[in-house]
Amino acid sequence: MSCKANFCEALDGLSENLYKKVIPTNSYNTNEHLGRGIIYCQEAEKVRITGGVINGNGFYNFNSNDPANHRPCILYTALCRDLYVENASMLQSPYWILVPLETDNITIRNVNVIAHVAPNRDGIDPVNCNNVTIENCCVFAGDDAICPKSGNDVPSHNMDVRNCVLQSCCNGIKLGTDSRDDFKNYTFTDICIKNVGLTGNALETTDGSAIENMTFKRIDMIDVDNAMFAVVGNRGRLPLPGEDGQAKQKLLGYIRNVTVKDMNYTNPMQPPYSHRNEHVHEVMLIGLDPAKNNIQDGKDHRISNVLFQNVYLEMPGGKTSVPGFSGGIGGGYPEHTGIGESTGWAYTIRWTDNVQFEHYRNVSMNPDVRQEIARADYTDEEISEPIEALYALGRPDISASLGTAEEDLPLPKAIPVLLENY
Repeated sequence: MSCKANFCEALDGLSENLYKKVIPTNSYNTNEHLGRGIIYCQEAEKVRITGGVINGNGFYNFNSNDPANHRPCILYTALCRDLYVENASMLQSPYWILVPLETDNITIRNVNVIAHVAPNRDGIDPVNCNNVTIENCCVFAGDDAICPKSGNDVPSHNMDVRNCVLQSCCNGIKLGTDSRDDFKNYTFTDICIKNVGLTGNALETTDGSAIENMTFKRIDMIDVDNAMFAVVGNRGRLPLPGEDGQAKQKLLGYIRNVTVKDMNYTNPMQPPYSHRNEHVHEVMLIGLDPAKNNIQDGKDHRISNVLFQNVYLEMPGGKTSVPGFSGGIGGGYPEHTGIGESTGWAYTIRWTDNVQFEHYRNVSMNPDVRQEIARADYTDEEISEPIEALYALGRPDISASLGTAEEDLPLPKAIPVLLENY
């Protein structure tokens, strides 16, 4: 089946009961989050939505946090192929705005997505999708702007996002609110991220995903709370049983092969606009604490092979004591607000392998007793496969309650700082 829709302007009604609830797959997302769409397509091919304005009239549910699947997305597709959304505006959704679920071959081009009205108004959320292009879009979201998710045993491969402007009350780019199957081969190029209350770039696996082959290139951030956050956790959440009734296997993930090139982070967001008073502006890369590997697979679940090249960070600094190293996200919700403070004034790196820096510059706007780059439980080895566990229990954390003298911290190895390009 193929379909095409052209709009001048469509205005949603005020009753969520206008939209039939559907559960097209046995995914975590379809059962817990999704259910209704102002526009809904299932098992369709060559779906094309072009032109005009679709107004979700979401103001009526301002600040509403009723059960998520009672509120419709503006566009919800499930089990489709060849989806094209072009030259359209989607405004004030009652819930997530543009949501392809287990849909492959997607082009979203020249689309304005605006819903700064309440929580849970994500912008573009591909859920277990493959072969996705998002380009020339403006996304102003009440929640995460672009947020690929995985709530089922279906991989999410090949996404290209380019030439977009992102603004969000939460995260600009976030992978991993739901993270069951793998995210691989994602590229984000020429992205402006501004006025973001949480993280600009977030890579998070807490349900078992491998996050691999990620490139961020020419990223400009201004008025963003946290520059970048990558974490491996163990939330212990499983997808629903399959059609055979058999429980799914518990998994733990990892993050590998990440390139951040030509990124600028300036004017960090300050209160009262961000989500917390204890700000973590610094870049945080925190793998899984080996003590929290309870599936006993004999492997570390770390962050490996990361390159920061031509990256400029403007940090507020100003700390007069040194917090201990974060113990990670553990089983908590994946967000940088749950990781604790940063041990370094620009970067904190723990349970990682082969994190490299080339032609970088970090500026602290106020004197700070912390190291510029603080690292613990790390190696410089390049990793091609998940490795056997290096630490049975990890090294002990430095006490965060009393602070620690700078000379007592594990020192990073010398890294050349090249400033001639700035």
